[in-house]
Amino acid sequence: MSMMKLQSKEHLVYFMQCGMMNLSSYDLKFVQNLNILIAQKNPITSNQITLLEKLLSKYKRQFSKHKYNLEFIQSLPWHSAIIQSTSEYTEAYLSITDGKIYLRCPFNKKFITALRQVSNNPFKWDRENKRYESLFSTYSLKIIYNLVSENYSTVNYCEVTKQLLNKVNQYAGNLIWQPTLIKSNDLLLIGATNKFVDEATKNIKLDLSDKTVFKLSSYGVGISDELAKDPKLSFASSTHVEIDMNDLFKIFQWLYELGCDCILFSGLTVQHIKNNVHKHLLELGIDYYSHRDVLFTTNKMVTESYNFIASVHFTSVKINPSMRYKDSIKKIIKVHNSQPINIK
Repeated sequence: MSMMKLQSKEHLVYFMQCGMMNLSSYDLKFVQNLNILIAQKNPITSNQITLLEKLLSKYKRQFSKHKYNLEFIQSLPWHSAIIQSTSEYTEAYLSITDGKIYLRCPFNKKFITALRQVSNNPFKWDRENKRYESLFSTYSLKIIYNLVSENYSTVNYCEVTKQLLNKVNQYAGNLIWQPTLIKSNDLLLIGATNKFVDEATKNIKLDLSDKTVFKLSSYGVGISDELAKDPKLSFASSTHVEIDMNDLFKIFQWLYELGCDCILFSGLTVQHIKNNVHKHLLELGIDYYSHRDVLFTTNKMVTESYNFIASVHFTSVKINPSMRYKDSIKKIIKVHNSQPINIK
């Protein structure tokens, strides 16, 4: 039973951060800052009140262990002065000035997490000015525009940013930005091509056979979403593929038709599945080995005698291909087993 008699929201805030409850680090920091504002007799904003109300619902089970039900703690009055939050503290502001991008935004855990996960993230937090900043580039603008749009309901842009976004919006839609096989007016074309792709593919007759699509993929040419609706073409065009166990033998047939002459396995441990796989591959004339066997062998037959090696994984553990044969691997296939487990 709790030893504190709560009579106000101020008492509640103190109780939440005094060690009696188990809050996440983000939530605890917010409540501690709120407690400091209360102790210094500063006003509380309406936005802070809204955030606190969300935490009351989030931690209602912990409150109940201390004999405080949700209805009671929600009904506690505020004695501190309350002011309406201004848009400056509830909305995001994105601006471009003197070759730099600035973002000022309210705290948002999802936004912060997403920003930290960006590869080569150019944005740094300016503690003194309480904003994110980066040197201007189209890469930086694209990153921050997408993140703020996804995580804030209202985003304010400066005039420079608006002009740039208006230019980009002219190209919105199903435009092709990288070499892609497309079908237009019943003609097959490579969209967004360049001189290097043109030179590499000039002798390839464009058609919708899986072999042609596979050959184009080796030169970095993908296929449009419309063409990818055909699962066989989608498979032929993709280097990394995830399949279900039920489709395994169909995939072996597709690999055979594409010219695969060797398959390396990892995680294939269930004996009856292993037997069926080996029997099927023998019938197709495809050689097979385990990754472990090849990784520790010096047998040049394995590393140099095959033109098209597929790597098939029945486990989530990543296998690093030996440098001797990694260039021969044309497809990496992850197998998921959705078959039900029968418990006897």
